[in-house]
Amino acid sequence: MSGLGFSAKEEIGGCKKMGYLSLSKGLLSGTLVFALVCLSFTPAFAQELGMGRELLLFEEIPLVITAAKRELPIIESPSAITVITAEDIKQSGATQLGEALRMVTGTHFGYTISNWMAAGGIRGFNKLPANKVVLLLDGVPWHSETYEVPLVTAFPVALEEIERIEVLRGPGSALYGPGAMFGVINVITKRPEQTKGDLFSFTGGEKGVLISNFITSGAVEDYLNYRFSLGWEQRDSWDYVAWSSDPVSKTLRLGATMDYNINDNSRLKFFAAYTDVKDTYIPFESTGPIDYGDSDFYTTSLTYASGEPDLMLRAFWQRKDLYNSGWVFGQRTHYLKESRSGVQFQHTWQPWEEDILVWGADYTQAGSRGAIVGGKRRHDLTGVFADNTYKLKDNLSLNSGIRQDFHPNTGGTLSHRLSTIYSPDKEHSFRFTWASSYRNPDFIESYYDITAAGFHVYGQEDNNPEKAETFELGYMGMLTQRLGLVTNIFYTKVSDFIYFIPIGLSNGTVEMPFMNIGDARQFGTEVELTYAFTEWLSGKLNYTYLKQQKKHADVEELLLMTPAHMCNAQLRARFDNGISANFSLHYRDSSQWREYQWLGDPRGTTLAGGKAKAYLIANLRLGYDFALAGNDAELALAVFNLFNKRYNDYPLSTTAVCRRITASFRYAF
Repeated sequence: MSGLGFSAKEEIGGCKKMGYLSLSKGLLSGTLVFALVCLSFTPAFAQELGMGRELLLFEEIPLVITAAKRELPIIESPSAITVITAEDIKQSGATQLGEALRMVTGTHFGYTISNWMAAGGIRGFNKLPANKVVLLLDGVPWHSETYEVPLVTAFPVALEEIERIEVLRGPGSALYGPGAMFGVINVITKRPEQTKGDLFSFTGGEKGVLISNFITSGAVEDYLNYRFSLGWEQRDSWDYVAWSSDPVSKTLRLGATMDYNINDNSRLKFFAAYTDVKDTYIPFESTGPIDYGDSDFYTTSLTYASGEPDLMLRAFWQRKDLYNSGWVFGQRTHYLKESRSGVQFQHTWQPWEEDILVWGADYTQAGSRGAIVGGKRRHDLTGVFADNTYKLKDNLSLNSGIRQDFHPNTGGTLSHRLSTIYSPDKEHSFRFTWASSYRNPDFIESYYDITAAGFHVYGQEDNNPEKAETFELGYMGMLTQRLGLVTNIFYTKVSDFIYFIPIGLSNGTVEMPFMNIGDARQFGTEVELTYAFTEWLSGKLNYTYLKQQKKHADVEELLLMTPAHMCNAQLRARFDNGISANFSLHYRDSSQWREYQWLGDPRGTTLAGGKAKAYLIANLRLGYDFALAGNDAELALAVFNLFNKRYNDYPLSTTAVCRRITASFRYAF
């Protein structure tokens, strides 16, 4: 990951209790040694480590596109942003998208079960599932329409197809509309010409992990480049889960990407993917366990882009058939059908040398059909936006963005962003941002209606959007040639939180509507240090502090779900003989989740929620690159939770996160 933010008792299912005090002391000592060693680092990360020389010396500064919907140097970004490179993903030992996000400052997607990382969010106000973040695949949202949450699992491309992931932290609604309250995750895939040839990869190991991918890329003359991919994933739950009979999650994925060069100035990109989710069970806080097995996901998009004029026009269509989405609060519901389709238009215009304007519009039709939402529901969403950057001086620029959205239930919502970026020289950049963001009520919060186990939980169509206003100061730069620093301090006001709470009794049944329950405040800070020993050894240390305060008593339960402290540390080495090593530490403070007892399911009862204790875990990956039959190959061993520290991100009485050892093989030919 580009370090300057640039382009947990008794044995359960094999998890044994360890001496917490001794383990904590050992890992703490390791962290202190890591920090002291880092202070003696000398310049120059190898570029393949995601920490190239250009990041240390501010030469050839990498470009990002998510912050302003156009390419710009990362030190000119009007929002805090981190880039995860393809090498970062590989060296982390990640087996799914959520795991690749572990090292990002202020970001936490925790495990509920091993195949579903959804407890958390970006910059606090955590939720299960995370619902205040937008996930994009090459600019197209990839969400569950019913719950309006990012689908970091069942992702339609293989990790090997990803060029980089840009994680925007902070308000994003001024460009990306509803849902982007505290962040945007934009997964940018490699173009087919970047992956010419064939690639086979295989990963297998503990917890039923079996992942294989075959990717083939090529070209027809000079005008058509293509890539086809076939993938299989399966993984077991960390431990036995009563209500799901300990299922093994299995997913089959097919994908195709084609780039057609119309001429030197314009091109067409076609993408299509099919994901067959054969077996998987996931817990939702509001609706209990959901059986997502025997489901089919379809997605396709067609994008036209030209250089002069700088235009983008995209049409996309998605459908998710969740055939077994049942056993909600012990009741069997009908299957769900979700859909999302729409068009996006964008034009970038430079009226004069000091000014760049990006403007556009989009229309999205989101739908959900099933008994869980009372039949067939559809929301037609429209938005128009403009983002302008004006250079007052060579080292001082002003960015302003505004977006107007319309929702059939909530009406119109206006979002804005105003940023000032000051760079006294090429090694330092200061930023002030004032922005607003929001999230519309999802289909569950609007239409859900079920009575079970003495509770009546239901949505309301007249709920207001959740809104946030954030003030932020940021710095990015080189304190010395050896030491890089990125830091952000922010204050956020949130109003009209939506949650389901008991409001009284009716005929012996507890009434629990989804409703606007009140406001909250948050103060936060993020610090990331990056260092270099030599061209073969690099280090990183980041820390996030989040202090949330209630304005209304009903909001307190929501605030307790967020860890106050999060810290990550990393050492990475790569040698000329092909050996590489990546060691990381991850600390998460305790959090408290609303307690549930999911009853009525004939397959068992699960206790959920309660306190998730603080934990500190270590991960290790060792790799070896070599030549095989004249082609590039790699063998790797990855150990997640190296010291087998049992913990939970979201507590379940029947599961715990344990150690997982996997081995992988990649061969490019």
